[in-house]
Amino acid sequence: MNQEEVRKKLLEHARSDKNGFFPPHFNRESQKINPLCGDHVELKLEIEENKIKNIGFKAQACAICSASASVLTHEISGKKVTTVRTWIELFENTIADSHIGEWPSEIEFLLCFEHIKVTPSRKMCALLPWVVLKSALK
Repeated sequence: MNQEEVRKKLLEHARSDKNGFFPPHFNRESQKINPLCGDHVELKLEIEENKIKNIGFKAQACAICSASASVLTHEISGKKVTTVRTWIELFENTIADSHIGEWPSEIEFLLCFEHIKVTPSRKMCALLPWVVLKSALK
């Protein structure tokens, strides 16, 4: 993915019209604030038969964090909880370790955040929605 494609995808997701909408029925929720920058993400989701049936988010955050929340909600809807837990762990490990060579194919849909690996101050921006999700799945 070239820089222009990355920029376009991130901006598209950062401006998502889904921001601020929660499912009418939910049985899990979580929210967190990044104390360093003030980014705030809230997720509400409905899990049924070990699948994420519906999910919504509200992000008052920077473009990277908002885009990450949008990608997250788009990609995990309808997926098994076990699969999503694997994705969370892979993304956390991949973003945290700037020396990992190849991006894991299981989370290729998150490749637009690869450049964050070399920017330590922005890692939590991309990770915050996933940390919130991890908390909601406990």
